[in-house]
Amino acid sequence: GVLDGFHVERGKTENNGGGIYNTGTVTNCTVYNNSVTGFDSYGGGIYNDSYGMVTNCTVYGNRAEDYGGGIYNNSGTVTNCTVYGNRAEDGGGGICNYYGTVTNCTVYNNSAFGSWGGLGGGSGLGGGIRNYYGTVTNCISWKNSCGDIWGRGSVKYSCFGEADEKDRNIRGNPLFVNTSGNSSTWDFRL
Repeated sequence: GVLDGFHVERGKTENNGGGIYNTGTVTNCTVYNNSVTGFDSYGGGIYNDSYGMVTNCTVYGNRAEDYGGGIYNNSGTVTNCTVYGNRAEDGGGGICNYYGTVTNCTVYNNSAFGSWGGLGGGSGLGGGIRNYYGTVTNCISWKNSCGDIWGRGSVKYSCFGEADEKDRNIRGNPLFVNTSGNSSTWDFRL
């Protein structure tokens, strides 16, 4: 199915997808202030399942007990989204990209904490994007706690704090028009 042009807020679940559990297409939606709180809970704002597509969405102020505070992308596609002010306890505060594709997204001021230790799990890595063998292309991930982009996947043509100029990535403040005051009025134009 297709979900187009909706505002999804204050959803709460103990499993996956506090705001939306997507197996189809989500486009032109605003998803904010949703949460998932149970054990192994992913996708505070959106859980994007295999082959799902999320396009032109604004995702902010969401929380996941485990991974993907804003979006948990499980082998799906996330394109042209703005993801900010989200939180995940373990990793991927903005987006946790698990074998999926993230393209043309702005990911800003998200956080991950890491409530337990361990290699690759519970480490709080990737406050912006935790890229677990996925592909990130042409994205800006900036000012996120525990790193802007972390993982073993492919990252190309992107701007983020850990960029080392490989694969045409850059490290430099994107100078957004306004990211102060009330977050609902932030302007992510360059």
